[in-house]
Amino acid sequence: MIRIGIHGAAGRMGLMIAQAAFNCKEIEIAGGWDIKGHKNSSKDIGLLAGMEKADILLEENGDEIIEKSDIIITFSTPYATIELIKQIKGRRAGLVIGTTGFTKEQEDIVLEASCYNAIVKTSNFSIGINLLLSLVKNISSIYKDDADIEIVEFHHKHKKDAPSGTAISLGKSIADGLKIDYYENAVFGRSGITSERPSNQIGIHAVRAGEIVGKHNILFAAKNEEIEIIHNAKSRAVFAEGALRACIWLYGKKPGLYDMKDVLGLNKEEQ
Repeated sequence: MIRIGIHGAAGRMGLMIAQAAFNCKEIEIAGGWDIKGHKNSSKDIGLLAGMEKADILLEENGDEIIEKSDIIITFSTPYATIELIKQIKGRRAGLVIGTTGFTKEQEDIVLEASCYNAIVKTSNFSIGINLLLSLVKNISSIYKDDADIEIVEFHHKHKKDAPSGTAISLGKSIADGLKIDYYENAVFGRSGITSERPSNQIGIHAVRAGEIVGKHNILFAAKNEEIEIIHNAKSRAVFAEGALRACIWLYGKKPGLYDMKDVLGLNKEEQ
């Protein structure tokens, strides 16, 4: 049985992970914690997740939970995740990160931490999205500059970072296929009078509305044909299930920085 600790356990994804974990035979929840003074502190996580009483209370400090956990899962803010990384440094627990919106400096901290702890970090735990990352890279490598490429991502109005981490990952996969630098060729939205669209530009657009879980459209517009790929996450359960799959895969792994492609065996297929 793999014991997990849930960082940010009172959040939307934290409770969804708890719900999925209660239904997973290979996973046991060691505990969950959230910010000090949270309105649900000391309440039963099972009841908060819409399940039966689990006799696991939402805590305000994760020290004891980290000590008795094999893996910690976090879907939180970049700042809170970096603080967690500092907290677990050198301890035995592995870390599964679903947080997005990191700065370059914060990404470097995650990379350094992987020298001491086994970490799975991904912008999206959906199997479909990770299959899509490989697909758009292959399509881009074949079309090269013969197709204009646009990404439109849709998320709920509460999401704080834009564009989404998934849209950025898709853009980077496309750039890899085109053999160009993502940061030099990505354009985030357009406004006013713009020049003619150059070849190899990757357009990325963010929509924030309602309670949309997550939707990504990728358009390849060539001279005489178009390919439009749509991935629509219908429930956050798909991310929770993927995160638990990552926990099971990461258990017992040596320190290092892994992603969902490693979990699904897709990196081996690309080699």
